[in-house]
Amino acid sequence: MISLKHKFAAVLVGVVLLTSSCIGLYLLSEKQQEIEGFITTNTLYLGEFAVEDIIDSYHTYYENGSQNFFHRDLAQLFSLNENLESVDIVDFKGKLLFRSKEGGENTVSKGYLSLIQDIKPGFLTNKRHVFIVKNEQGKRTFVDKNEVKIESLEKGEHIVFASFPSKDNTLRVVFQIHYKTLDESIVSAMKVIFALLAAVSLLSIIIAYVFASRVVAPIQNLTKAVQKMAQGDLSIQVKTRANDETKILSEAFNSMTRDLQSAIDLKIEHEIIEKELDIAGSIQDGLFPEKIPSISGLDIACRLESMSEVGGDCYDFLEVKKGHWLFYVGDATGHGIPASLVVAQTNAAIFGAALDTTDVKTLVDKTNRILQAKTKPNMFMTLVACLYKEDSNMISYVQAGHDTILHYSAKTQDIKELDTGAVALGMMADISKLTKLKEVKMEKDDVLVLYTDGSLESWNDKKEIYGMDRFMKSIQRASKQKNSAQKILDLIEQDIHDFRNGTSATDDMTLLVVKKN
Repeated sequence: MISLKHKFAAVLVGVVLLTSSCIGLYLLSEKQQEIEGFITTNTLYLGEFAVEDIIDSYHTYYENGSQNFFHRDLAQLFSLNENLESVDIVDFKGKLLFRSKEGGENTVSKGYLSLIQDIKPGFLTNKRHVFIVKNEQGKRTFVDKNEVKIESLEKGEHIVFASFPSKDNTLRVVFQIHYKTLDESIVSAMKVIFALLAAVSLLSIIIAYVFASRVVAPIQNLTKAVQKMAQGDLSIQVKTRANDETKILSEAFNSMTRDLQSAIDLKIEHEIIEKELDIAGSIQDGLFPEKIPSISGLDIACRLESMSEVGGDCYDFLEVKKGHWLFYVGDATGHGIPASLVVAQTNAAIFGAALDTTDVKTLVDKTNRILQAKTKPNMFMTLVACLYKEDSNMISYVQAGHDTILHYSAKTQDIKELDTGAVALGMMADISKLTKLKEVKMEKDDVLVLYTDGSLESWNDKKEIYGMDRFMKSIQRASKQKNSAQKILDLIEQDIHDFRNGTSATDDMTLLVVKKN
């Protein structure tokens, strides 16, 4: 006959083991998902912020024989991304131009050839191909090779390679990702769980046989702590004065909750970064006009589309003097936060300069001096600024390294590029000898289009670029119908979007349409 003590011990040990195992497996599963999500998010950030730097460094250093500087830049990238195994640079034909992994073969394996030949950024996971597309609001979406939307990577689905195109879509950067940190974290958590299970088993047997209150009390405290932890309270810590197995159990539990809290804090930190980017985008939106001003003699429409939360394009309308209107379009080098800071500086500099002068050339020269003094040497801003007087048919303008203004003549129904000139703002301290004041006469129903290069550099799924010829024909078609400025803008944008055929934008895009009434 089995004694009651043995039965009690067996039941207690079984219950404790089952409960602890379920909690441990649940927490282990949650930890795995958190770390997998972090690695995926970190890989997306690599594609968002590191690709262009790598490509620039490759062109600047590696191709010119300064491999040490290029490897230095890569070493810094590896030091900041512990899940990064190697970096490849390839062209769209699959030719391997560089591989950081020592001892690796200088060939591109068939496993990811289809990945790098697709214009979209994407992942090659241990299960399938996953591609990344962005909508007009800049929100990322995962799709499979058949363009079917994927909510997220599956549990246990690991990224093997992550491929991101360069800005000009001539090269791709391929990151090889490893999950050693995940494996190490899982092994560490399993050790803690196994230690917990072993300690609980031993302690439950002792409790069953001796019924000692000194032993029962710490177990009760630990049970309460486990319950709170299961409810999401990871700040709970078990205090014990015992110097036996209950201390081992408590220390193991405390270590596990601290590890889990650290993982959650890391996830929260990334969520905060994403939220701060959203806030930065809202702040930048506030730098642009809430609505187009009503200007006598002109019909104006404008729209700016950023490819991320914050962008490098800008525009504004300023009445520098009664009946004298300044309007401009600019494009900063790069994308994201650095470019957005240059945009903020440019808007502030132009606004300040406009308080002292109504001469558009002087205004551009002053703005250049401010940017050259206050921005980094590798950050520039191309700009085209126009001045319109309400009692005149003339629009004067100054180019600073920006794309040419396009002028549609209603009389001849022809479209042409106006004169360009100078260099981008911030490249040199004094550009006054390079900037030239030009004028264009605007007759009734004439149209001017100011834009950034994101309009021209749109790509479709056939790897064709939109280009100036299509752009000018689209403007000409829309303007011939004597549409409003807003309708002309809408038709141009629709033509660009139709050409893309679902392909994501590769640059910010700004269009400003001015029609003479």
